[in-house]
Amino acid sequence: MGDSVEFFRKPPDITAAVRRLDVVLSRWHAEVADRLGMDEAELRVMARLVLDESQGPAELARNLHMTSGTMTAVLDRLVARGHLLREAHPTDRRRVSLHLTATAHEAAHNQVLPGVEKITELSRGLSSAERQTVGRYLDELVALVADTGASIAQRQGPAMTRCPLRRARRPWTTADSTEGWRHV
Repeated sequence: MGDSVEFFRKPPDITAAVRRLDVVLSRWHAEVADRLGMDEAELRVMARLVLDESQGPAELARNLHMTSGTMTAVLDRLVARGHLLREAHPTDRRRVSLHLTATAHEAAHNQVLPGVEKITELSRGLSSAERQTVGRYLDELVALVADTGASIAQRQGPAMTRCPLRRARRPWTTADSTEGWRHV
């Protein structure tokens, strides 16, 4: 009887799983930003700089789809909170170098490390071949989403790409189903 039930069971819907992951990651980013006392735009800038401090304000604004004015305001807030240093570029006096402070690195480390450790532990349950398959799929998915976003922005123009994230003002809660989240 168990075999007949399995036969009729549908394979997992990857699109729905990716959407659930997107929703949960968005919620997690909002929670991390709240715990760090910043908005999501500030968190996005910090996350980008943790990966690559070689970007200046203009590059960050382009890569994060923010206007230069929004980026300036975000950087001002991060500097005021002691998370970021602005310094003259060592070789190009027209540019500004951005550097996260030790405080910013420590705060990011404390908020993100527990999640990274859980992902690492979950990954240990996969074989080497499964990890490679999942990694390849996720890389291809990232490229697909990036290409799709770029083509939409190209068709609709720059106004569609210039909408910084706004901080959620109310706490999040799970909806009755696992399909999404809602404000309370």
